[in-house]
Amino acid sequence: MAERWLRVIWPAALLLVFVTSLRGLSERAHPAAPLVDCDRLPSGDLATLERCVAMRPSDLDLLTDAGAAYEHAERWDRAEDAYRRAMAIDPQDGDVRVRLGEVLLRRGDVDGARLQAAAAVAVQPGRMAALDLMRRLGGGDR
Repeated sequence: MAERWLRVIWPAALLLVFVTSLRGLSERAHPAAPLVDCDRLPSGDLATLERCVAMRPSDLDLLTDAGAAYEHAERWDRAEDAYRRAMAIDPQDGDVRVRLGEVLLRRGDVDGARLQAAAAVAVQPGRMAALDLMRRLGGGDR
């Protein structure tokens, strides 16, 4: 009787081992995406920069770099979003406010650009980029 059960169970056991080993083989055949060093990004690699921002969403430098890359690609809506996210992290960063003001001006939002320029001058009174943006928007040297 035991011999009969062994003849029935043995092929099923071999099939189970075979299927289990195949599952592991498919995982080894498709290795995970390579690790990204977000501290040393190649310049102009927007896709990698986006992955880094997704991995480190509160990294002010990455968000600012992403905003600049989006500006360079003339993707103004994405640049605005990156700068707004950076501002949510550090509202006292005058550089980000100037960059956001420039993007808003490009997008035709003069009032929004003026608001950002004034805020940049308030947090960094002597910042030439902020003063220049204020002048171009008709805000003078306040």
